[in-house]
This record gives sequence, structure tokens and C-alpha cells, in this order.
Amino acid sequence: RIYEWVAEEAVRLLNDPNTGFVNERGNLRRIKASDIAILVRRHKEAQHLYKQLAKRGVPVVRQAAGNIFATSEATSLFYVIRAMHDPGNIRYVRTALASHLLPVTDDDLRRMAEQTSAAMTGKDAKNRQTKTLDEWIGIFQEASHRWAKNGFYAGFADLLEKSGMKAHIASCPQGERQLSYILQLGDILHRICAERAFGPAALLAWYTSQLSADSRETDDAFETRLESDAEAVQIMTFFKSKGLEFPVVFVPTLWSSQVGMRQRTSLIYHATPVIGTPHADIYMHLDTKNEEAKAQADAEKAQEDIRNFYVAATRASFRTYVVTGTICGKDSTLDKCLPPDLLEAWRKDRDSAISVEPISSPAKRIPYQPSGDGTDADLLAVQGEATVDKSRSHASFSSIAPKGDGGSFSIATKGEGEVSAKDHDDNDDPAGNEHPGDKTDLNIFSFPAGKRTGNCWHKIFEDIDFTGDAEAIAHVIDEQLKLARLDKGTESEAQAKRSITQTMVKTVLEAPLKADAPSLRLKTIPRKDRISEMSFDFAIQGSGNGNGDDEKRNAVWNVLHEAWGNAIEDSPYALFLARLKNWSRTIPNGFMTGFIDLIFRKDGKFYILDWKSNRLDGQAKNFEQAGLVQEMAKNAYFLQYLIYTVALDRYLRQSLRDYDYDTHFGGGFYLFLRGMEPHSQRGVFFDKPEKNLIAALSKALSTQGGK
Repeated sequence: RIYEWVAEEAVRLLNDPNTGFVNERGNLRRIKASDIAILVRRHKEAQHLYKQLAKRGVPVVRQAAGNIFATSEATSLFYVIRAMHDPGNIRYVRTALASHLLPVTDDDLRRMAEQTSAAMTGKDAKNRQTKTLDEWIGIFQEASHRWAKNGFYAGFADLLEKSGMKAHIASCPQGERQLSYILQLGDILHRICAERAFGPAALLAWYTSQLSADSRETDDAFETRLESDAEAVQIMTFFKSKGLEFPVVFVPTLWSSQVGMRQRTSLIYHATPVIGTPHADIYMHLDTKNEEAKAQADAEKAQEDIRNFYVAATRASFRTYVVTGTICGKDSTLDKCLPPDLLEAWRKDRDSAISVEPISSPAKRIPYQPSGDGTDADLLAVQGEATVDKSRSHASFSSIAPKGDGGSFSIATKGEGEVSAKDHDDNDDPAGNEHPGDKTDLNIFSFPAGKRTGNCWHKIFEDIDFTGDAEAIAHVIDEQLKLARLDKGTESEAQAKRSITQTMVKTVLEAPLKADAPSLRLKTIPRKDRISEMSFDFAIQGSGNGNGDDEKRNAVWNVLHEAWGNAIEDSPYALFLARLKNWSRTIPNGFMTGFIDLIFRKDGKFYILDWKSNRLDGQAKNFEQAGLVQEMAKNAYFLQYLIYTVALDRYLRQSLRDYDYDTHFGGGFYLFLRGMEPHSQRGVFFDKPEKNLIAALSKALSTQGGK
């Protein structure tokens, strides 16, 4: 009943033309599917919710849904591959046709069982719309022949084309997800054949073993890939949601851990930590009636539940739904976090920002009715002025960066009302579209631009070992290009993109980052001396209240003006300060949050690094220092690295016993990947802010009005 209610409430929000939220331009926009996230504990819960939403026609995706061979699509494809291997076995062929992966209906199967093509009358043959059993056997035989002659993927591709499988799957409900799984399975089987020199029989035997959880291999490549989630409700675990934010969040299964505790077969808990020992021992009691062990295990579980509740309850920017109550005789996590009478008080207070309502079974299933294309055409018509109190919230570089309203500069802003987990390089593409590049002369400057490329290149540098061999790095590049769907097109186009990306990565790793320190190259940085995507949250005490109180922003401005106000005209700092001339964003109370692309350590110094995939008009000259300074100013990246430096400075002060800014902090690099060269600093922007500037900026962000 809970899963049904979540689906119905999500559909109600999506269908209601008068439900929405205020976007960054102050307009009220309708809710769309990608504005909603549902957080769960287990993948099984995600599966139940996925089915309920899919029944109602809501676009939905599951994040990190598990091993691809645990899906129903893997089992169905096994039957198809088995028939392709042995098309003479009629039972195998019939089973494959019944798998629902092929354009064969139940009526077609019944008709095949009743009559063969030989027995079909002339009238039947003339009017039939589907293939006969003999025709399907012929398709499987041709694919089997191609497999034996040219390898598995040749046979698989032949079967996809002649059977109409891809078009059929794509036309089914949630077909994009199913087709994504089928194509991923095909890639995996092709890779296994190539790496292990498997013939058809050996591949079938291996495939059979993967369908069993007991004998299944573990490999990152076997994790399910997602279909496009651009406009879909996202279902993910609490763990996967860390650092993300959505306008609307459902948390329907906080109670599930309490229910699951009834079925425990052992009690697991940590021993009380002893000072001086690095780790606490872990105990397992098989006697689930041991009261002392039960109390210890329950206490640890309660702490974990509260941490999960905190993560879940802080993911929404506008509304959070939490299901609570006594379920199966157990109180949910929320009941344990709150004073006994608080829920009842909320229930009675109709003016409270928190509403408590009983869950009721839906009278009938409501289908999802898409509102449009999710653009500004879906803005709600409202009377009066709509305002949202943002005086106490999380701030980030994206939320406080100057808008495109200052001087001769302009800055691309995020899509209206959209919330992102981290800063993207949208500047090549403010609308969020992908530029295909010039396919006739594909190079690093004409390589497709946009979020997809930026995210792909970020992930490559996050996953590779900078000191690793070329083959291992090339493997990561291939995987990420596939996951980002940047390997589409002809084989020559896909190969060109792989080659360009490999050359770019090699160049970035080998380039000297500083002229006065030629040994400072990324290829010398081992994994133990780097942290990718380091998140941070530090307290800010701004007095901005969303109604024009800008003391905190003015305090930051005063600090920068004090440091840079006498800079030489046309110098980087003079340009940076000019960019803030008409800065109008308010800095709220709460926390400054963000993700630093890379922090690395070299010769006792810590450095900040940010990857940038910006095109800079696709001209090499723009990646020289003058062009980089213009880009840093135009997009206010200088404000970003100042915030990052404050965050790292605070962290190092807490972590290093004898920390000194000048001794231990090396500075910040912005690497503009498209323009870098292996033997120069082209494409590399570097700055190390003065110690007094960072101290003053940290103080301005930490006290009322900078006082």
C-alpha cells in the first residue's frame, strides 16, 4: 500500500498544473519527473517502487540497480542466445520466441503451435502480418552461421537487425531501460568471448553460471548501466543520494530496517573502542536472544538509522515526504528521532510547515499525463509575488556566482529551477544541449561539447591511476565513453573520439603544471596522494534573508576589494574584481558546500585542481594565459577557487598539527583540457591567493557581516 501511495502522490504532483516551485529567475515552474527522487534502503524496495511508477506510465530510472545478470532481461536474452547457438532445437526456438524480447505475441505463438507454414492456406499466407516458425528458425540459423564464421557480436548484430528486436523492445513500456540492458549484455558477451577465446558452447556455459547468484562473477562492467535519466523520477539508495539535491524527495521505507530485524539470524556490533587502537573489533553473536549483544546491535542499528534519516531528510530543497508510524509492531526511525508528542502536535497544527497525514489506499490508479517539454512553457501562471525564504540553506559557488548582469562579461546559468549535485561546465552550452562537433574534421576543439562530455572527462580523471600504464588508462576511457554514449556514430567516428580522448588524457598527465617546477606533473601523483571529488561543508553565518539584506556578500566584496583594489589595470585581479561590479547574489545563513574535483599532495604541499572542458571558441590562442584569465573572469571561477581554498585551509588546520598556509598549501590549478600541450603551460591557470586574503575571506564568511 505504501508503494502504491508513493506512486499515486508522485503522479498527482506531476499532473497538477498548479503545483510547482520558484526557479532561479523567480518564476513558478511546474514539477517535472526529474525533479523527484525516491530514497530507499534496498534495491528490492526500489524494484517495487519502479514497478508501481512504470504501471502509471511515469518515466523512472533506478540508480545502481545491481548486477546485470540478476535482471529479467538477462534471463530472457539467455533463451534467445541459446536458440541462436542451436537453432535446430525447436524447443529452444519456441522458448526464445516466448521471451517477449522478440516481436511475437501470445496469439502468434498459439498460431505457430496450431499450423506450420507448410500447412498454411494461400489466404492465410497472404494476410498474415507475422513470421512463421520456419521463418524464425531461418533467422536464428543465419545468426548462428555469422556467429560461427565472424564471432559472437557479428551473429548478435545480425539477429538484432533481422528479428526487429531493438524496435520491438524500444516500443514497450520502459523499453529504453530494457534495450539498454540488452545492448550492455551483448557488449559483455562479446568482451568475454574476445578475452577468454570462448566458442559458442563455452560462452553458453559461462552465461548459465552468471544467471546463478552462487556462481556469478563480480565485475564493475557487470553493473547495470542506466538509460537516459534526463527527464525521469530517480530511485536510489540513501548512500547513493549523499551530496545530491532534488526539489521533491520521497522517503517511504525508513521503517524497513525495523521490520527486517525480526528475521535476524545473528547479532553484529562493534566493541567499545580503546584509545590507541586503530580499529574496534567486530563481534558476531549467533544467539539472537543474548540480551547484551542484542542491546549493542540495536544501539548501533539505531545510530545508523538516524544517520540515514539525516541524509534522506536533507536531500530536498522544497518538499520531503517521510513515511512513519508503527509497522509490523515496530516504530520507525522517525519516531525514535523525535519527542513523543511532536508528531501529534504537527498533526493538529494546520499552519505548520510540516503536515502529518494518514496514508490511504488509492481509489483507482491515476495515469501520468506529461505536461509538455519541461521548458519555460510549463511556467505556472500565478497571481501576486511568489517568494521562497532562502535565508537558511546550503550555498555553493553556483548559487552565489554573479549572474550575467555585470559589465561586458556574461555567465551561463543553470537551467531554470534545476538543482545539480555539483558544478558543471555549462558555459559552452547554456541550454544543456549536446553540440555534436564537426564530424568532417574531428579534433580536440571540435569534440562534442556540453555536460555529457564534461562529466565523462571528469569521470575518466577520477577513475584512472595517473601513474598507471597506457592500456589500463585506455580501458577506463573506452568504458566512460560508452557510458556517456559518446562512442555513437560510425566506427571511424567512435575510434576518432577514443583516440582524441586518449591523447588529451596523456597530454594532461605529462604536462608541466608550473614553469618553475618542471617535475610537478600529474603522472607523478600516485593514488595515495590524491582525493577526487572531495566534498566539503563549512558553516557560514550570513545575514542575508532573501529580502535584500546583503551584508555577507558586501563583506566578501570588501575583502576582495581590499586585496585587489590596487591591482594594475588589465591584470587578472583587476579583471576579477571588475566581474563583481554588479554582483547581486545573496549569501544565506547555513553552510557553504561543494565538490573539489581534485586535491593532490606533492613534496609536502597540497594543491587544488579543477578540470574544465570549455571550448573557448575552439581556438588554440584562447588557451594562452590572456585567454584563460578572460575565461576565469567571465565565469567567476576565481570566486570558486577562493571558496575551495577556504575549505581546504580549514580542513588542513584541523588535520595537520603544525599547519602553515604558506608552507603546506601549494595553490590552485584550473586545467582547460582542450588546450593543453605536453611541454608547456598552455591551458593551465594557476594562482596561490595571499595568506591574508584567505584568512580575511574565511572570517567574512564565518561571522555576521564579516565582523
